[in-house]
Amino acid sequence: MAAFGCNFGGPVSLDELSRCLDDGLSIAAEAGGEITSVNLCDTMGWADPVLIRTTLNHLRRTYGSLRIGLHLHDTPGLGIANAFAAIELVVRQFDTAVEGLGGFPFAAALGARGNIATEELVQRCRMLGLETGMDLDRLIAAGHLAEEIVGRNLLSSLLRPGRIPDPQVAAVTGTC
Repeated sequence: MAAFGCNFGGPVSLDELSRCLDDGLSIAAEAGGEITSVNLCDTMGWADPVLIRTTLNHLRRTYGSLRIGLHLHDTPGLGIANAFAAIELVVRQFDTAVEGLGGFPFAAALGARGNIATEELVQRCRMLGLETGMDLDRLIAAGHLAEEIVGRNLLSSLLRPGRIPDPQVAAVTGTC
C-alpha cells in the first residue's frame, strides 16, 4: 500500500520493492498460479513524477511483461502529474475516485487530498487524445452529487470552472 514511501517506514527502495514483488511471484508460483499484473499504491502520497518514472523503468527492466497499474493519492497535489509520468511509460490502469473521494487517515494532515479524481484524469487523458470510454459530463455531475451528499465542496479542479473543451472541438470551433 506504500510502494513509494511510508510515513512509518520511510522511503521504499527499488530493492525493497523488488523483494516484495519477488515474494508475491514466488508464492503464486508455489500455489500453481501466475501473477501477470500488479497494482502499486502511493497511499501516503510520497511519489513524484521522477520517482514514478524511475520505479516503472526499473520494474520494466526487471519484470518484463508484468502489467503495472497505479493507485495514486493526491496528498501533496502531485497525483495527476504522477499519472502523466506513468502514462508516458504506457501505464493504462489507474485507481481513481469521483472528486478524489477517499484517502488514508494516517497519510497526511487533516484536509489533505485523497485519491486522484476520476474526472480530472479522464479530462487530461482526453486532452492527450487517449480515449477512456468514460463520459466526462456524467463524471462531473456525479462530483456535484457527491458534494450534495457530503454537504461541502470537494477538491476536484473541474467542479468550479467546469470542463475544458476537447482539443478537437476547440480546433473546429475556434475556441480556446
